[in-house]
Amino acid sequence: MGLRVKFNLAIVIAFLVGFTVTGFLLLQRFEANARSDAIQNARVMMTSADAIRYYTNHTIVPLIGVERDGAFLLASVPAFAAQSHFQAIQYEFPDYSYKEAVVNPTNLAHRTTDWEADVVAFFRGHQTQQEYIVERNTPSGRLLSLAHPISVTERSCLACHSTPGDAPASMRKLYGDANGFGWQLGEIVGAQIISISMNNALKQAHETLKTFFSLSSVCSCLW
Repeated sequence: MGLRVKFNLAIVIAFLVGFTVTGFLLLQRFEANARSDAIQNARVMMTSADAIRYYTNHTIVPLIGVERDGAFLLASVPAFAAQSHFQAIQYEFPDYSYKEAVVNPTNLAHRTTDWEADVVAFFRGHQTQQEYIVERNTPSGRLLSLAHPISVTERSCLACHSTPGDAPASMRKLYGDANGFGWQLGEIVGAQIISISMNNALKQAHETLKTFFSLSSVCSCLW
């Protein structure tokens, strides 16, 4: 093998190695940007959920109370208001979901799953931590979840969640006496969780990388 051939071969190998390393680093950067955008969107939605909870607790409840004519008013429950709001959002943005996952909820539909219970356990073990981000592989793809702790910060919460005897009769009629009681002031009882499918964002990152490779290949051929 002549010196010229060896030299050209070395250049080709160096180019391929550099090309591969560059592609890997760019993919990492594109995926990191997609993740950062998803987290920022989740924080915006979490702020919206907090605003709805605050408005319900401090405006709606004083205005209409929690029961009327023997019926429990679900509209006065901050968690119900926030989750109903996000059900409407999901019609337009199906990649996003919101859940208030509680270890011992009044409505069993809100009970924590195994991984959600781990999130609550994290907050209980890190009392000063106000945000937790977790990514999971699911049958439908990659899922990023941003969580905030749900704490019993106001005594008004205990009107419905301390003992069955203190809770509104209409609420007990609707949900029973077995769940959602025994909460303590200051206790972390659950977590607000915004989940975002990363499928589209990661697909776009990969498409951007393919475009880069295509353009680089064309430029290399011209060169």
